[in-house]
Amino acid sequence: MADPLVSQPEEESIQKHESDPTYSEPIDESRNHDPGNTQLATGRQPQQPEISEPPSERASAREPSLCSPGHHNNNSPANENPNSTKKSCIEKVKSLTVTIIIIATGIVSLIVAVVVICLFTTVLKPQLYNFNATIGDVSESESTFLLQINSTISSATVTAINPDLELKADIYQSTSKPPEYIEVLDTVTIHELSEKNRFRYNYFTNPDNPVYLTPGSSLLYDVSISSNSGSTCPARLYLFNNQTTYFLFISDRNSKIDSTDRSPCLFPDNGAWSFNITDSSAYYVAIAIDTGVSVLGNVTVERIQYNTTGLQLDTQLTSGNPSHTITTCDTGSGFLCTGIDDTYLILLINEGSLINFQLKTFFVYNRQKVALSCFSLILLLVFVVVFTLFLIAIIIKAVGIYKKHNTTIDDAHISLISPAQQTNTETSGEQVIGE
Repeated sequence: MADPLVSQPEEESIQKHESDPTYSEPIDESRNHDPGNTQLATGRQPQQPEISEPPSERASAREPSLCSPGHHNNNSPANENPNSTKKSCIEKVKSLTVTIIIIATGIVSLIVAVVVICLFTTVLKPQLYNFNATIGDVSESESTFLLQINSTISSATVTAINPDLELKADIYQSTSKPPEYIEVLDTVTIHELSEKNRFRYNYFTNPDNPVYLTPGSSLLYDVSISSNSGSTCPARLYLFNNQTTYFLFISDRNSKIDSTDRSPCLFPDNGAWSFNITDSSAYYVAIAIDTGVSVLGNVTVERIQYNTTGLQLDTQLTSGNPSHTITTCDTGSGFLCTGIDDTYLILLINEGSLINFQLKTFFVYNRQKVALSCFSLILLLVFVVVFTLFLIAIIIKAVGIYKKHNTTIDDAHISLISPAQQTNTETSGEQVIGE
């Protein structure tokens, strides 16, 4: 019986081909379910079937990573291109890497800039300090001067101003303070003075010269006072370390001149006084006497000297070589001096001379100021770097945990799908292909 589904023209074609011995029956490609040929014949684009993977394979394929999707979309198209996903992953990794590198580079550059600023500003901008000191007097004994150069000083320049032809000043250096000894000068009696006025009352009275004293020295005055009046202040002593101020005080008895130090009022029953010296200098003394008062005094000098025995001679200043620079720290091509100790500079001079000292300092050597400030700033920046990297690590870890959590939920959802549902999904996919 003929197949009613076959039309009449088709039956005639079948009978014609059956009578032809060279005819071979074409292969029914639709029975082989070749979707590609079927779709080409119908003019439609090929469509790839959706292949269902076992849950274990899906879980392994979606291991949490920095660039994996945080939430699986069951409605996503089955023909998603894995190459595009991989490319997106690489782009994310590159972007994060570049961001971290930029942040780290910026912080490191900031630290380097701060270090350079701390070093260069202190090295290129030294501070200079100048002071003059009159060292020595007309006494036959040699006088000593001690200058302590602390760790803030990089160099010291010693210069004799208008040196005498007979000048000889030996310069010594020591890492420890040299020992001291007391030199007692002969007691000098100052002739009697009377009437209301101001008078010179120096140890060296003829000519009028100061006496050079160092810290710890003393000027001892024992003044005998006789008074026929009821003065409330019969006599008073004044100490000066400046010649100009001293001369102004002497020349004008009504002037109010500030002295370096002064004694209390001296009376007939109490005319002794001692000036204790705290700074190395040449000192002048004047006395003010009230009306109806006469004075007669004795002066003794106890002078502290520094023992230079055993010290290494650095140089000698003369009229032909009046200046010398002592370097305590030579930075050379570097910036810092480490392990700087105090240096003691000792001058042993044979006659009274005016000496200029110029001290050059680098802030970086001051361990209590700039050095600590730079160190604190650098330490703060290092802390910022560590904290930033720690924060980035926490963020990356948190993102990883979040993605891992979502992946676990997706895997649990996939494992709950029954095999029948998976088969129906595959069958529906085949039916779509057949159509």
